[in-house]
Amino acid sequence: MGHALHSYHSTKYQPTCTNDYVIFVAEVASTCNEVLLMRYLLGKTTDKKERAYLINHFMDQFKGFDTKSRNLSVKKDGGDVDAITASTITSRAYSLAISNAVNALGNIIGE
Repeated sequence: MGHALHSYHSTKYQPTCTNDYVIFVAEVASTCNEVLLMRYLLGKTTDKKERAYLINHFMDQFKGFDTKSRNLSVKKDGGDVDAITASTITSRAYSLAISNAVNALGNIIGE
């Protein structure tokens, strides 16, 4: 879903010669769109079972990742991330973004 929305908007709002993108940019846009969709769906549902399903589906992508024992920052800053390669942002910026997202999710689900 995220990739489809990204491709749609890139093609709709940019000329053909500039609407292509590298996979890293696609993943960022895809993840962002998936999170926006999840927040929308969670905000709309009143059914407890549907809400539990949505949260479980979203959390499945983080199985096995223990935020309390892992430091989501660059090793130079004392963290666990070596480097992010082939990207257009720094490893430090990426690590900070992921850390903020995990913390925000924890706040949403009450952890």
